[in-house]
Amino acid sequence: MSNNQLYEKEELIADLHAIGNRLAKPTTIYLIGGCAMSLKNLKRVTKDVDIIFTSVDDLRVFEEELLALGYQRSEKVDNVYTQLGAYSILRHKEKAGFDLFYLQVCNMLILSEGMIKRASKYSDMGHLSIYLISNEDISLFKAITERPRDIDDIYVLISASQKTGEFDWDAIKEECESQAEQLKIEGHLYERFNELFSKYKIKAPLMSWLRKRDIKNILHEAYKIRIEKGLRHDDILNEFEKEGFSKADLKILNGFGKK
Repeated sequence: MSNNQLYEKEELIADLHAIGNRLAKPTTIYLIGGCAMSLKNLKRVTKDVDIIFTSVDDLRVFEEELLALGYQRSEKVDNVYTQLGAYSILRHKEKAGFDLFYLQVCNMLILSEGMIKRASKYSDMGHLSIYLISNEDISLFKAITERPRDIDDIYVLISASQKTGEFDWDAIKEECESQAEQLKIEGHLYERFNELFSKYKIKAPLMSWLRKRDIKNILHEAYKIRIEKGLRHDDILNEFEKEGFSKADLKILNGFGKK
């Protein structure tokens, strides 16, 4: 089931009110993506409502209310939605879709404590407490996709932040570091922010940092594979030296052996 309906801000608010008034207990949701941008007055319409829950029970209760309002669970969706790894995908013939996530999006980024702290309270609607994640974190979620239009949204988010202060690039670094155990996205972010510069001449001040982190991640994975094959640290170092790796790369490799 696919859906080409678009949500105006007022329609989104009306449906959230309807759900909030039906809920039997307090439920907190975190809006990401285009719907959050719409409520921030940064986007006129959105195709989908992307919501992250910190409780599976809350997600299921919310899902039941959507089903009561005429939504249906969607089994067959476009590849892009499969990529997003939604916990529940709901569609309606006359409304925009809802994509519900439990903690993690794209099978990659997790709604972290830092993101929750940076999120801003939008409103209470009945038993529904609505939070919008920060412009920086929306940008991060959009940067991990492959969709070309997300670069345009990142530009809007950065521009909006610069009107009121500064876009906090350190928040993106913080997430790369705090989420490093389950994912390594520095290389992908580097490429996406290159696209941002090519199209809008906005240069992310963390490009050098991202590149170095990406190289370190690649080297670490290559090192790990060789260790698992039974090679000793010194043998690995010699192998990489023969393959023409730089002194800086070898220094990074040598650091792995000292951990």
